[in-house]
Amino acid sequence: MRCDVLVIGGGAAGLAAAARLRRHAPELAVTVADASPDHVYRPWLVFLPWERVPAASLRVGLADFAREHGFTFRNGKVEAVDVAARTARIAGEDVEFRAVVVATGAPADRDAVPGAREHALFPCDPSDAETLAARLADGRRDLVLILTGERVGPGVEYAAWIAEGAVRAGKELRVTVVGDETAMSSYLGARATRVFAAKLAKWRGGYRPGTVKQIDATGVWLTEGDFLPADQIAVVGPLAAPDTGLPDETLDPAGFLVVDDTFRSPRHECLFGAGDTITVPGQKWRRSWLLSVSQAERAADNVVAALRGGDLQPFDPAIGRRLARTSVPDLAGSALLIVNQRLLASGRWVHWLRVRMDRLHFARYGVPGRPAVRRPGRVRGAR
Repeated sequence: MRCDVLVIGGGAAGLAAAARLRRHAPELAVTVADASPDHVYRPWLVFLPWERVPAASLRVGLADFAREHGFTFRNGKVEAVDVAARTARIAGEDVEFRAVVVATGAPADRDAVPGAREHALFPCDPSDAETLAARLADGRRDLVLILTGERVGPGVEYAAWIAEGAVRAGKELRVTVVGDETAMSSYLGARATRVFAAKLAKWRGGYRPGTVKQIDATGVWLTEGDFLPADQIAVVGPLAAPDTGLPDETLDPAGFLVVDDTFRSPRHECLFGAGDTITVPGQKWRRSWLLSVSQAERAADNVVAALRGGDLQPFDPAIGRRLARTSVPDLAGSALLIVNQRLLASGRWVHWLRVRMDRLHFARYGVPGRPAVRRPGRVRGAR
């Protein structure tokens, strides 16, 4: 099998790259490879508890998306990438390419918190998100949600939607959030953290800053010596390097793909990357869904330029800084606008910004003929 551009990864960054390539260079044959047959809209995983939306609503079949946007989808695990030979081994088949974009995203680091692999769920991964929703529905009463690492934003939203939903549905569930102070300060800032804590208290939950020492089958031990009993523990934030099949020479010591500010590897002119799977030396951008999409689109533009013999354009660092310093967490229908750790606004109109982002996503990555999905409100069966 041959293609002009191979995109590894069918998540937000991978689809953004593939769609951009097809729009700007329709003469190029583009193939997207992913081990999953579906694209999952991960920002909406927070709505799985209390059945705010069915899990199927978050999924778009990649084969359907490929037909709509004019690329080829290859369903299978990427076992190895020989960048020098410009071939990739996908589910036992060799795929030849002229350029490759690696945009797999990054899985949760299940070993970042001692005991988490054995005793916690990581609900930013779709399978764990569905498991968490099922266990809460079965009557778990004490959920401890640990927020730490590179991406705590989804955990803030998970805590709010779960706690608010439990109250509305008449569930006897207490949500306790343990937040790493550095990560929470970077994402929310002091004032927004107080707003978050107040909302949790309103919904019979609680927030406390702290560092986790150990997780076991009965609860969470903090470095301060305190113990939090729990019959369900979840961890949100820490990311691990993905298994991309790339040669070690292209990766940093942690296993992430090293690229320059054009998102091309300094080791191989045909290798590009975007999203959570990459690291750009000298840049400390906070990882986010919007940043991944922006990077993927610039990477796609530079792939086209490289194949046409043109000049590559660097990613504007101002975009990265702006996205890194802006947060719009949705606290169960009342969003916060945070810039540079300062809470600037809150309420329904800020929530409208989040709704608009969802609509743009489904408009861009949806499939014609599929029923529209509405952003959820009240819990089914709520009193």
